[in-house]
Amino acid sequence: MLEEKDVDRIAIHDLKLEMSIGIYDFEKSKRQPVLVTIVLDVASNKNKEIKDIGDLVSYEDIVRQVQDLSGSRHYDFVEVFAEEIADLCLKNTKVNACYAKVLKTEILKDCNAVGVEIRRTNKN
Repeated sequence: MLEEKDVDRIAIHDLKLEMSIGIYDFEKSKRQPVLVTIVLDVASNKNKEIKDIGDLVSYEDIVRQVQDLSGSRHYDFVEVFAEEIADLCLKNTKVNACYAKVLKTEILKDCNAVGVEIRRTNKN
């Protein structure tokens, strides 16, 4: 039987963003609400001495980076934004995998939200 490595998860649920996203003209003319959820698989901190925040993956840093990313330009597609979130998170060598969900909450009146969910792994 294969032994599974211990894994810790960093979770950011329903980060509220106002951003320029979508392919339609009315979406390009104003910002709209988007919810982002990110779950990161990181190496376990079990049996490790944690001395400061640098020993961990900081969810606060991830939130700020995603906020900066959301305001950096217009995105035509939620899929592209989700991929850029995953790329950003996987640059951290402590992150083994990234799940990202991006939801537009006001685009279809008959739905609470629509969007995309992706999972990407570090190629290390």
